[in-house]
Amino acid sequence: LETMADNNDSYLNKDKNGYISPDVVTYTILMSAILKIGTSSASNRALLLYKEMKRVWGIMPDRALVDIILTAMISGGNSLGINDEDARFTMTVLRDAKHLDWKRGELRKR
Repeated sequence: LETMADNNDSYLNKDKNGYISPDVVTYTILMSAILKIGTSSASNRALLLYKEMKRVWGIMPDRALVDIILTAMISGGNSLGINDEDARFTMTVLRDAKHLDWKRGELRKR
């Protein structure tokens, strides 16, 4: 088992102190779970995580994360309706999404 654990460590992003660094998958899982709560405070927390992901770790969203956020925001996941902060969050995600490799017209469809 020790050899198996050592081999699995090579897949982890570790910093110079040996701590595991998050990646876009880490943030996708966190935000997906939080946005499923469907409250205003949950969408605020997702926004804070999104900002942290970009500013602290320098991680940009991938297509999966963009889809999760847009689906949550557009489907009215927030039981109180979409507020101004949610709209700004959605616009930020859309701006970031423009830098991803989309087929012609694919982002617009989302």
